[in-house]
Amino acid sequence: MKNKEKGIILIEILIVFGILVSIFSITFITFKHIEEKKDLEKAVIKISEVIDEYTLKSLSTGMIYKIDIDYLDKNIKIKTITDKIEETINLPTKLSYLVPYTINGSSQLIDKLSITTTMDGNLSDSFTTYILDYSGKIKYRIATYTFQENKILKINIYKKISGVSISKKELLKYHELLFSVEELNNEWRKQ
Repeated sequence: MKNKEKGIILIEILIVFGILVSIFSITFITFKHIEEKKDLEKAVIKISEVIDEYTLKSLSTGMIYKIDIDYLDKNIKIKTITDKIEETINLPTKLSYLVPYTINGSSQLIDKLSITTTMDGNLSDSFTTYILDYSGKIKYRIATYTFQENKILKINIYKKISGVSISKKELLKYHELLFSVEELNNEWRKQ
């Protein structure tokens, strides 16, 4: 009889332990998801705001700024023409950031970019930043569009809402198709 009672107690302990592990796992996954969502939103805000702020500052003051984007080190440095650091913006470190860019006629993914503002509130070059989540899947893209003189820079932010998950490996090909295949645009919602 005592062995039977010990067996029942052991089963009860294992059941309670299993329930506790399940609750802990669900809680951990939920908190990780919340943290990832906050990091994604923070990255979008920081990248778009720094570009917007310094292009407008150039327009109002006539001063040119150099924007050094280093997605590998997860920061953006704003410098004056004399290379004096004006500000450093740190980005969420668990995310990945990539820019599809054409260099010498060849498209490639880069993680460092240096651009300058212009006195008319624009940038020296247009570019698109893709923001990837903790698992390396694309979640956002921030597209900057430069125009002729006396036109202010345009920044569009898009959130991936449907379609297949795109990884870093597939990003360059996907980016090239994005503007030629109409259905792909339906995977994004403008923010």
